[in-house]
Amino acid sequence: MAFENLSFNSISSLLETLQQRIIETDAKNEELEEEISELEQQRILNVPNNQGMNEYSSCVSWPHLTAERERAD
Repeated sequence: MAFENLSFNSISSLLETLQQRIIETDAKNEELEEEISELEQQRILNVPNNQGMNEYSSCVSWPHLTAERERAD
């Protein structure tokens, strides 16, 4: 086995390093998700004539909006 030559301390240290990297990666992912959400909101708000909201709602299933659109047609 590949781990036969590793001491208990080495394995423990390796696991600790991996756990720390996972924590750091999770924190970075959360930051990126928040940044993406903010950018999406800005993009929607920056579309002329509120077309962004129509674009967004067409991507999301909102039954009450669909019913209003059908009545308007």
